[in-house]
Amino acid sequence: MKAALSEGVYTATSYVYESGGKDYFRAGIQTDINQYLSVYGSWQNEPNRFGLGAKLGIEPWSLIYSLRTHPQLDLSHAIALQRNW
Repeated sequence: MKAALSEGVYTATSYVYESGGKDYFRAGIQTDINQYLSVYGSWQNEPNRFGLGAKLGIEPWSLIYSLRTHPQLDLSHAIALQRNW
């Protein structure tokens, strides 16, 4: 389910059912600080982890950095260069 809480603030949630596995719930939020900068956050309950990210964009290009926690693994980092067309 996706919803705009207000102008520039977007949320999404999902429930994942796995036959024979563990079900889990996910939630995410995106906030547009200005036309160039967006901040992201996420949470998942199985395995329990959090994520944070930032996107710096000047159309058609965007640079994205994110990190995510995991209960058994080290902190994960990701960097992406994106081009929209």
